[in-house]
Amino acid sequence: MMSEHLRLLELAANKGLPDKITKETGLPLDIVRELVEAGYLKVIDASSFDGDAYISPKITLQGREYLERLKSEGRSKTDSMTISPIRLFISHSAADRDLVERLVELLRAALGLPASQIRCTSVDGYRLPAGADTAEQLRLEVHEAAAFVGVISASSLRSLYVAFELGARWGAKRPLLPLLAPGTDPSILEGPLSSLNALSSANRAQLHQLISDLAAVLRVKSEEPAVYQKHVEAVLALPNVMAQPTSTDPIISPISEVVSGSIADIKVSFDKQEITAKLHTYGLNMSVKWQGPRDQDFFNISLLWPKAIRISKLVGFERGEEEKRDGVVYEELSLFVEKRLWPQKTIKAIGGRAAAQLEYVFDDATHLEVHGNLKPKPCKLYYKFFSQEWPPIEGEVSFRDLNIY
Repeated sequence: MMSEHLRLLELAANKGLPDKITKETGLPLDIVRELVEAGYLKVIDASSFDGDAYISPKITLQGREYLERLKSEGRSKTDSMTISPIRLFISHSAADRDLVERLVELLRAALGLPASQIRCTSVDGYRLPAGADTAEQLRLEVHEAAAFVGVISASSLRSLYVAFELGARWGAKRPLLPLLAPGTDPSILEGPLSSLNALSSANRAQLHQLISDLAAVLRVKSEEPAVYQKHVEAVLALPNVMAQPTSTDPIISPISEVVSGSIADIKVSFDKQEITAKLHTYGLNMSVKWQGPRDQDFFNISLLWPKAIRISKLVGFERGEEEKRDGVVYEELSLFVEKRLWPQKTIKAIGGRAAAQLEYVFDDATHLEVHGNLKPKPCKLYYKFFSQEWPPIEGEVSFRDLNIY
């Protein structure tokens, strides 16, 4: 029961645990082990063939933070808390699925881990449970997994989820092992991650080192190399230059038909909301037709909106910084859409029955600024579409085409 986990943490916080924990102490050794693997307790492992034994148990900083969080949420007396069963978390881009599928088979054979203790979200059998709150489940598992492997490639470093997972793990100061995809240079790592030693999945000796390092972190004994050697060879058999998305995808004209070879078709239009003698109110529409070979769990849209065009209704967006282009002041509007995009599926991202709504107003003064014959302002709507693994698609449309006056 989860109350036992909390009881042990509270005992540790109050220095109430014995100096040596064995089966004779009457404390649940399996729960002690879980707390150690989650990083909440620090012990000296004195286990032997005679049984488990842990010396000098102490609560860690992460353990204190976890305990305080439970108390602050008023949940320290309940059994509703869970400690994740995931011991190994593999952070990766779906574009590297071939690699991670072989990597999972290698690590299972070498370390003897059951599938229930591994999270690898793009591989069947290791995905998140059906109906799980994706963000909350990942937040829990990224922090609590005893071992964390970050598969590093050009695609993974463009993935917002991978960036979140790597940043959260690094910030938690828990074991993080970067593994370079075939054909990926270590120089791709920037910022705080650049100080971490990255192993290469294209190097036999470094794959063996990965197994050895993970065995130490997970506190398990690895199998003899002969047991898992065929899985090492399967990883090494991957091409040394991974197929990566390029930055040459054509920019989609907002009003155009699908451009052959593009990763998505973005269309921008408007609806008339209300027309009076003094004010015309319009609603922005934006739809996305996904052309990629793999589905996407979410996407982001960033707009640059001219301040001269007054917004009368804004739902679902986050306001950002201002910038100036061609003498026009723009405000950034960001939209996160947590809907799955399947190949050839079209989603209305803004307007219509979508959760995001943006309505804007044209009056006489605005009309003169945008359409005036003397010095009309070049007001445009700039947009960027961000998928999980591919370069952003950029486009623009003039406000001369986004109203009828």
